[in-house]
Amino acid sequence: MKSNALSLMVRLIVVFALLVFVVAAYGAYKMMNLALPQAYPLASDLTSPLQVDADMVKAISSDDFVSRPLFWEERRMVEGVASEVPKPVNNLRDPFREFKLLGVYLYGDQAGVIANINGIKQRIRIEEEYEGWQLAFMSPDSAVFTKGDEDKVVPLEHASIVTAPPASAGRTLVTPKAASGVNEKPPLTTEQSSKK
Repeated sequence: MKSNALSLMVRLIVVFALLVFVVAAYGAYKMMNLALPQAYPLASDLTSPLQVDADMVKAISSDDFVSRPLFWEERRMVEGVASEVPKPVNNLRDPFREFKLLGVYLYGDQAGVIANINGIKQRIRIEEEYEGWQLAFMSPDSAVFTKGDEDKVVPLEHASIVTAPPASAGRTLVTPKAASGVNEKPPLTTEQSSKK
């Protein structure tokens, strides 16, 4: 039984090795007989010199280079060129300035977001509009509003963690034993516990 299994395994190894050898020989044969790619001639406009407009060359004088050197501190702009760039007019009010996303909801077939807008909590459903922006879709941590080709992603406002104020000096510390009435001693105050 062992010899049959062993001879079968040896035959499989020999067949596999022969297959690898045949594939390697075929690959070597293909590489040796590989045809070179065809050469294409360059386009005629790439091999001919460019035609230079003489009038354009004469318009730039060497005085410009001397009077306005490139790396000198005294470099100045060409006279007659407007240096003012018009400022973009942004009279549009951002409707999401006072918009805070508090959460998302899904109730039956209705889905939407809960937002705090100017201190008032409101629900906005999917496909409803807010200031001309339509609520397109939402995720657990954001909402996407669309207006034409524009998209506005509003992230979820996470609650901040507020730490409790320190215990005042007059408050008493209550232990589980003291709360059940088993402890015979009166509970310690914070002043007494700090002295211990």
